[in-house]
Amino acid sequence: TIKMDLFLTPDASPAYTFLKDMAEVLKEPNSKFELVPYYRVFRNGEAYSDPNDCIGNKKYCFSSPYKEIQGKYVLIETLHQKCIYKIYGNKKSAKYDLNAYFGYLTYFASKCTDRRSEKAFTEKCRVEAATENKIDMDEVEDCIAKSYDRDVYSDNIYDLQINSLFDEDFSKVEAYTVSQIPSLYLNKMFFDETLSVENVVNKACLMLSKKDQFCQTYLEAKKEESTDSPRKKSRAFI
Repeated sequence: TIKMDLFLTPDASPAYTFLKDMAEVLKEPNSKFELVPYYRVFRNGEAYSDPNDCIGNKKYCFSSPYKEIQGKYVLIETLHQKCIYKIYGNKKSAKYDLNAYFGYLTYFASKCTDRRSEKAFTEKCRVEAATENKIDMDEVEDCIAKSYDRDVYSDNIYDLQINSLFDEDFSKVEAYTVSQIPSLYLNKMFFDETLSVENVVNKACLMLSKKDQFCQTYLEAKKEESTDSPRKKSRAFI
């Protein structure tokens, strides 16, 4: 099995494009690839002058390159995507359903991230994405609540300062010394090529046994496509 550690943020469109294309490969029954998403989060709140870019009393922060998007809403969406993955995208989950997981991501990317839209990173748009893909939002909200240290009471859960999901991802970013978003690691090895499904699968298949059934089928299909392409082009000019 090839573990694919993908580092992204909910406002990173290149990551969504890759995920949308990669979904079909991951859904293949013989696929030996396992995708695990990690999100870039910052913990040095003192560096952020705008309190709207932070939650947890400036414990967790994120600054969007677009002034129209407040970082705190990106952070809140980060927690939702983490829990949606945990419930629907993780093979060990009883509710494992890649159609629901990738369906949510695709919907959110296309409908909820446009900084010019009033729906950008809003709860309303998030609920629409969840409803469209049969995501149980009560279970997602419960997952978020359990990720916080509840020893301290607060009317607003996002004011709490210790979150296991954020801390896990922060530690992972530090361990991998991630410097760019999106970034991909295959079995802990940095993928330094253009982030495309074809490039990633080719690299991953080189790491697997040459007799791997999925890789053989995939690579043979790609070879046939490349062989057929010149023929199709030549016929177009006849």
